[in-house]
Amino acid sequence: MNEIKKQKLMMDAAGVAVCLLLVIGGYFFAIAPVFHAREVASAQHRQLAGLRQKSSAAQGNARRLKSQIEALKIAASHDAIKSASAVRPSARLQEITSLAESRGLTIKGVEPGKARSDAHFQVTPLRLVGAGSFRGCVQFLHDLRRSLDDTVVMDFRLTGGGEGGETKIDFDVNLCWYTAPAMASTGQER
Repeated sequence: MNEIKKQKLMMDAAGVAVCLLLVIGGYFFAIAPVFHAREVASAQHRQLAGLRQKSSAAQGNARRLKSQIEALKIAASHDAIKSASAVRPSARLQEITSLAESRGLTIKGVEPGKARSDAHFQVTPLRLVGAGSFRGCVQFLHDLRRSLDDTVVMDFRLTGGGEGGETKIDFDVNLCWYTAPAMASTGQER
């Protein structure tokens, strides 16, 4: 009987050992990989959420920067100072005299001064002497400011009034034409 008990005990021990091996094998080959895959998936979901948040922020920044670029382009088109090489002095003088003549003014003299360079722009003084009506002079100064915004009236003198009801007056206008400095002169040539 002792021998039977011993055999039963050995069988029970073998059964327990097999059950333990099955449980351990099942854990390492079935349950542990599922837990590991779940942890990896959870980490990837957190990483994806972070990337989506960064992407959303980047898209918002891109939209904001695009609108700023458009606003700067619009502002630059209105306030652009052209380089002197883009608009020749003779062409600028022609534009100014055409404006004056369109208002009925007679140009008696045009004297461009010597251009000087400042840190951010080049200044070319211009003197315009002529005659015409007071109304024509005022309209010319208005047209000058509206259409040639890089040319500034520094001072002007109106004299006369004419004899016998004439409305002709003489004018002397000092202008400054502002242009962007030449690339070579500012050392920014590339």
